[in-house]
Amino acid sequence: MKKNYKTVLIDTTWIPPYEDYVDFCKNNGIEPSEENSDDYWEYVSMSHENDWDYLRLNLGHGSDNANEPCVITGTLGLWNGSKTVLPVRCENLFAAIKRCFGQSIDNIVAIWEDGEVHVTAYHHDGENHFTINRLSKRGLQASEHWHNNISGKEDLHPANIVKYHGYPF
Repeated sequence: MKKNYKTVLIDTTWIPPYEDYVDFCKNNGIEPSEENSDDYWEYVSMSHENDWDYLRLNLGHGSDNANEPCVITGTLGLWNGSKTVLPVRCENLFAAIKRCFGQSIDNIVAIWEDGEVHVTAYHHDGENHFTINRLSKRGLQASEHWHNNISGKEDLHPANIVKYHGYPF
């Protein structure tokens, strides 16, 4: 029976409990402010920035696969409906996740599950959903040919690169 491995890489929807903020203040000789104060929300923001730093460090040291070129596919949830995006190549997994965060994104959740990374990015119009896969050697060549405009072959079109040349981390 195949096991379903699931790891949350980053989740900025998670809000640290007020008690964590109080402990942080006490450990740093700071008088804690009231719950929902500006100081508490600054602590929440700092916690999310730390999460990005931990993710970058862990992906940089945790898996050689995380440092290989990859491709993002997905859909944008916009006010006027869902739009499919052309695949986007990134140099590594951290860069791909940061790219999914993009502009006007409020929160992001990235989950590594069965060799793929699934990203949900939340914004004022809804949710964007992305999947990140590693590129095979042929997929890497195909994406380079496409970006250099030296090939018009159908299987090298960005929409087909993942279909034929993406594989799990």
